Amino acid sequence: MKIQEYFGRIAYNKPHKDADLQTLTAIFQHHIHSIPFENLSMHCGEPIELDLQAIYNKIVRKKRGGWCLETNYLLFWALQELGYDICILGANSYEPAEKGYTAQINHILLKVVIKGEPYIVDAGFGGAYQMWQPLMLISGKDQ
Repeated sequence: MKIQEYFGRIAYNKPHKDADLQTLTAIFQHHIHSIPFENLSMHCGEPIELDLQAIYNKIVRKKRGGWCLETNYLLFWALQELGYDICILGANSYEPAEKGYTAQINHILLKVVIKGEPYIVDAGFGGAYQMWQPLMLISGKDQ
């Protein structure tokens, strides 16, 4: 990870010394405004590689977007480099037509802990369902 190259890709040029909520929110918003959810690789016969360097090259250097696995994994790497307490979570997506959640884990998102408080960050859902700011993770509360 060359953090300045990543910051160039997402057009982020603000301070980033503190691994705080304000900085997380700013980086997250720059990330989702600059890196689209896209599935073009699948349609072009390109392999989906989950190696961090391959994802970095595709999204940062080739200026592409990616699946949730790719965009969230890249954001994970950047935030980890900046000193955030972060982990990757598996998730089941809600299927409106089925009025329920998928049986299998089909999505990843990130959990970031700041001053003992857990937040969910998801840069890879895209469309109308894209979250725009970190959400505090509160058990049993729909957000």
